[in-house]
Amino acid sequence: GLKMSPGLPDPVLKDFDFDFRGKSFAQFFRLLEIKSPIPPDKIGPFRLTAKLNGKPSSLKVIANLKALRGTFKLAGETKPFDTIPSITGRLKIVHPDYHALLRSFNVSYRPSTGKTGSVNLSARLSVSTGTVALNQFTGTLAGLKLRGKLKAKFDRPRPFISADIASSNIN
Repeated sequence: GLKMSPGLPDPVLKDFDFDFRGKSFAQFFRLLEIKSPIPPDKIGPFRLTAKLNGKPSSLKVIANLKALRGTFKLAGETKPFDTIPSITGRLKIVHPDYHALLRSFNVSYRPSTGKTGSVNLSARLSVSTGTVALNQFTGTLAGLKLRGKLKAKFDRPRPFISADIASSNIN
């Protein structure tokens, strides 16, 4: 629902850097009235660094979030004031323990083998209102080599998920 107001200056950001750190996202979520899928107390300490370039209507973003004992990186472009706001770019997720990451999202998966290994995935990300797409993703997840694409649409009563994923041999 964000819109640029007529008559306001349209600034251009050049190498606008910021660095947020904290013990918890709880205050941030309360301030912005965000209901997180992850309880803020489970996220723990975090650090978000980012560099912004361009006009607010089309910002180039390089962001790095360290949270949940992992690293989440995004290099791309965001268009928050378009008719359909969007984010596109390269996403990289690195986490030392896949099982611990799932527990952060309250997923009660219990692997029969004990430890599941790490996560190291990169993909071309495309997010807009109600749609998330990961194209050209590659990497490893719990010891499996993966590549493929995934698209999820949340703009209907029942989510629609389409995936084309190839993996190494699954035991």
